Amino acid sequence: MNPVANQNKIYIYIKCKKCGTEISCVTKSKLTPCKCGAISVDGSNDLVRVIGEIDNCEEIQK
Repeated sequence: MNPVANQNKIYIYIKCKKCGTEISCVTKSKLTPCKCGAISVDGSNDLVRVIGEIDNCEEIQK
């Protein structure tokens, strides 16, 4: 495994603005809710679905 290649990988998360929960966009087709239930994320490498009010979430990269 090449550690340099892994350092440049970007991970995308959806963050709930109400409770601060960060949910990975790759949930392997499993609907994952935040702690307060305002949003849920269901995603794969190709598509991300967010359920809930669009104003309650934001995309972040790490």
